[in-house]
Amino acid sequence: MRAGAIAALALWAGAALAQDPAPAARGAMAGTATRSVAQYTDLEQTLLEALRDHDRAAAQAKLAEDFELREPDGADAISGADWLDHWMGGTLSTFRIQDLAVREFGDFASVSFLQHSRGRIAGAALPAFTYVVDVWRQSDHKLLVRYVSTPVHHAAAARGADRRR
Repeated sequence: MRAGAIAALALWAGAALAQDPAPAARGAMAGTATRSVAQYTDLEQTLLEALRDHDRAAAQAKLAEDFELREPDGADAISGADWLDHWMGGTLSTFRIQDLAVREFGDFASVSFLQHSRGRIAGAALPAFTYVVDVWRQSDHKLLVRYVSTPVHHAAAARGADRRR
């Protein structure tokens, strides 16, 4: 499933790039990249804070009406309501976003980052590191789809394990 989700995202990004004549020119403007990273870091932080605080209304306000979550081990998409139910029953004690990157394609933005988390969901500990790719609609700052995966190996995860020894 992971390969299929990544392939679908790559095809979507490629199609968007084909329609956008100057993505490199926009990326070269440091002000645009910095503004986008700051803007989406704030949106992601706000969503995670709402989940941590069990503020369903605030979290729902960030999701598009037809939001869905895609996981590599799930055959079906998870709806926004089910995803929020899942989070509202758990605890997110701490979180941190690392290596956030933004690519803008017209009214859509692909936001990827590594999320460090501590907490419990459905009685199980959250993975320490989760790789997230979010697709946001820029015109209303609504999250359309989230792809998540637990990395098998990541340099930051290895550094964290080394520090605990």
